[in-house]
Amino acid sequence: MKIDIGTFMFNMNLANGSGTPSWGSELGQGKEHKLNDKIDEEFAKSLLFNAIDDKNNIDIKLGKGGGRKDDYSFVISSLFKKIFINGVPIPNAEFMLVIVKLLNGNTENHIGRMTIKYSDSVKYKGKEINKDCIYKMRKVLNIAEEGSWFVYEINTKNQDELHFSAIVLDKDHNTTFYDTQDRKNKVLSLIPDEEIESHDLCSAEVSIFEIGDDAGLCGYNKIYYGIPGCGKSWYIENNVLSNVDKKNDVFRTTFYLDYSNSDFVGQIYPKVNSKGDVSYEYVPGPFTKALERALTNPDKMIYLVIEEINRGNAAAIFGDLFQLLDRLKEDKDGRVKGDSEYPISNQFIEGYFEKRNNSKNCYDSKILFDEGNIYIPHNLTLLATMNTSDQNVYPLDTAFQRRWDREKIITDVNGTKYAELYVPGTGIKWKHFASKINIRMMEDCEDGSITEDKNLGAYFATDEMLCTEAENKDANIVRKKAIRFANNVMEYLFNTAVKFNPEVLFAEGYTRFHKIYDAIDEFDFEYDRSMEFIKLLAKNVAHDLEENLENSEEVEDD
Repeated sequence: MKIDIGTFMFNMNLANGSGTPSWGSELGQGKEHKLNDKIDEEFAKSLLFNAIDDKNNIDIKLGKGGGRKDDYSFVISSLFKKIFINGVPIPNAEFMLVIVKLLNGNTENHIGRMTIKYSDSVKYKGKEINKDCIYKMRKVLNIAEEGSWFVYEINTKNQDELHFSAIVLDKDHNTTFYDTQDRKNKVLSLIPDEEIESHDLCSAEVSIFEIGDDAGLCGYNKIYYGIPGCGKSWYIENNVLSNVDKKNDVFRTTFYLDYSNSDFVGQIYPKVNSKGDVSYEYVPGPFTKALERALTNPDKMIYLVIEEINRGNAAAIFGDLFQLLDRLKEDKDGRVKGDSEYPISNQFIEGYFEKRNNSKNCYDSKILFDEGNIYIPHNLTLLATMNTSDQNVYPLDTAFQRRWDREKIITDVNGTKYAELYVPGTGIKWKHFASKINIRMMEDCEDGSITEDKNLGAYFATDEMLCTEAENKDANIVRKKAIRFANNVMEYLFNTAVKFNPEVLFAEGYTRFHKIYDAIDEFDFEYDRSMEFIKLLAKNVAHDLEENLENSEEVEDD
């Protein structure tokens, strides 16, 4: 139904006169007390379908200016829980429509007049549900608090859906008109002439309806996994989050052996003031911080990044949050695709949100949530990294894994920034060393004890362990970097990758890692001793690397 012009508008000021919203549309008046044609059959059925007989819990300003309540009587009160604005569902919103009848009036013709009220001051069970819903409408439309916009039509669909049709004049600033007629002319010029069902308005001109970016947001859960040093974190940082405000919209944490649910969600700490008085303070964890940011910024995608998700007991860390990982594949019950399908009750999160809301005077800053209905919203994405070499630390069970998308990160060492750097004191480039070592591990392990997840990733070694051509001529630099290379790369290969088959990579006689470390430490890096380094390795491995020696003296025969 088309509503009366000027009854449902925001920040549309007048230079002359006044014109505040009356929050109601007339449905009929006169001696015959007939309804006009604003309410069609579908709308009337929806009002009846959602009618509630709970008038004692309803508080509403009935008359113009909010007075003269005794002059009106309730005809019907309808509570809707599936709300849409320009076709976009509004999560966790309720809205009440009330039809009232005027019992007493200044003129005989006004007696019996019916009005449908959609006031922002409606309270149901003490909660300003309409005001809360209008606030969420503004967020969905990506309108700033001072932005000017108005609703021109209210419709219903499927009996339980309430649809608002809105037009945005300026999403960031208020708008001033000369007088009410000037404003009316502008408003009427923007309302489409043809009948447009509210659920089809998403395809209308963006310049008119200006639906916010969040209309298309759909969060997900994804694990990026791969061999050590393959660049999982780098990939997330530089590809997935390349255009994201990392300072405000990205939250990070790392799981480890003793990491707990209270670390992840939050906990209550005692706090002692200067007088010795003890109070208790809610300290949110990274999950709750990310959730808070998402709920207060529904027009943005917020990211929670969990590094090394399998280094801690993920099932215990998530606890009851595990239930939230199931996400809706389509809109349902007022929630949208990407929202958690099964909300939970979480005492800490609800307590923290409630305390935060009560400590703030600004309505705009409040966290909108329902008691016992905590969920991951569609604008919160969970990203995680997993080192496949560490799967034996805390294996992720099938039930947990199936709630995450998975992507294997495979990086070509030849294309990385470290590819052309040298293994310290040698003429062997990192790209050749890593690729040859990986090939040999796979080809020469006959019993299958060495798996692909033990390979060296492209970023396993960094510029702190590798030398440029110039650095390779400085004995002091080479010695320092060679020790780092031994402690990181060689130690990993010996004690992890080929732990049960050292002969796959290392020469006879090197049965303990300290022998390898001592041999490197004793090298005289004043001279090119690349062959001495290579002799630490098995003959076939050394042979592979000899083929790629660069800027070194002639290779000696073994």
